[in-house]
Amino acid sequence: VIVRDTIVPPSVAITTPLSGENKSGTFSITATATDDRSGINSILINITQGVYSSSGNSPYSWDSTAVADGPINITATAYDKAGNSNSTTIFIDVDNTAPAIYFNSPAVGNYSLEQIINITALDSHPAKITLYINGTPTDFNFPEANYTLSEGNYSVYANATDTFGNSNVTETRNIIVDKTPSVSSDDYNGNWHNADFNVVITATDELTSVAYINYSYNSGAI
Repeated sequence: VIVRDTIVPPSVAITTPLSGENKSGTFSITATATDDRSGINSILINITQGVYSSSGNSPYSWDSTAVADGPINITATAYDKAGNSNSTTIFIDVDNTAPAIYFNSPAVGNYSLEQIINITALDSHPAKITLYINGTPTDFNFPEANYTLSEGNYSVYANATDTFGNSNVTETRNIIVDKTPSVSSDDYNGNWHNADFNVVITATDELTSVAYINYSYNSGAI
């Protein structure tokens, strides 16, 4: 029996990724095809962007870092056993560039006033800025995150992500806000003395160490 298939081309469709989808890194490109007469011989995937071209049989694993960020064309061509062919093309966007993120203020250190955390981020496909304060996340919209630190001891960093899944993180900064004065005490019992005696003065602070102690005698500094 001789089967002739010289007219009807196969049907072909790209199943993954979807047209218009955003992708990054390495991903799989898959196409399916059917032919009612001679059957499918092969499905070829071709990826183009400008002068760039890459091809392989479906399913095809492709590293998108091989091209610049932006739109690419994906074409699947199905060949049947009689030599007929048919193609379909979709367009997707690739982005492998992480957002730029900046920890603007405050610097690492101890402060006697409330501090405002300021984080800014830049990306062509922004998603969110996540601020982590002592491990607790809070999300902000691009391009800026602001948060006021009241009294306390804080470990702070931030992470920026885009809609393609790329991310970037700041360094971690340790910040102490201490608005409460240190507490001082002495061991003088109030008794009268007719000779020299020692008075021990101590000072403590819950958040920061005591830098120095100033004290006075009869309202005069010593």
